[in-house]
Amino acid sequence: MENDYQIFGSKSSKDIDVMVFVDFLSTIDENHKFIKECNEYFKEKFDTIKELNCNLGILKEGMLVDVFKGTFDECNNSLFFTYPLHSLNYRQHIERVYDRGSSSEFYHIKMKRVARFLLSFFSREPELRVEIKEALFGDFNKRLEVLKKIDFLKYREFPKKKELHEDIYKTVAFQFGQIFGISNGVNVYTKEDAASFDERLSKFLFREPLDDADLEYLNILLDRFIQLGEDESLLMSSHLE
Repeated sequence: MENDYQIFGSKSSKDIDVMVFVDFLSTIDENHKFIKECNEYFKEKFDTIKELNCNLGILKEGMLVDVFKGTFDECNNSLFFTYPLHSLNYRQHIERVYDRGSSSEFYHIKMKRVARFLLSFFSREPELRVEIKEALFGDFNKRLEVLKKIDFLKYREFPKKKELHEDIYKTVAFQFGQIFGISNGVNVYTKEDAASFDERLSKFLFREPLDDADLEYLNILLDRFIQLGEDESLLMSSHLE
């Protein structure tokens, strides 16, 4: 494990993201067990009080071709672009990046994932839970229709979610930063990238106190995302199951 890893993501993150390179991915239970071991190993190795967030990835010819958590294209590019933030005593394992532009298959997949992220945070909201459950098992257009019922000013409690509210807002803002960044040809792989792309995301990204104007801005971004999704839906074809 000593030379088969790479740190990635935001340098200012409250945890440490580590990609551990493996020859193959095992069962879900075995992968979770190994990740737990990796988290303990690197926490001691780095002698840090930060939480460790390890992932497993398969590397082939200088690119990730599969990962346990997330998508291999996004993880691959994040490792590549954020390497200078974390270069210690390991080499850059990623030699090339995936094209994730607005016309690519990976962009369509990202659109789906953003929609799922957003809906999942409201999945226990009593007024919405039935429709959201159906949408999560439905196609992309169904998810967009249900997203139109989300109102960040109205639904603030995120019932029965284990994440802190500030962490949910941070994730939502980062996902918006990434998808709008891609649609504008901008790489967004850290909180700083997202804040540079859209400074109004900064309060969410850095977990600062929020007011109604901030939450209304999330509503504006949600409307933009829905419109973007509707514009792209005809191009997604087989990627919308």
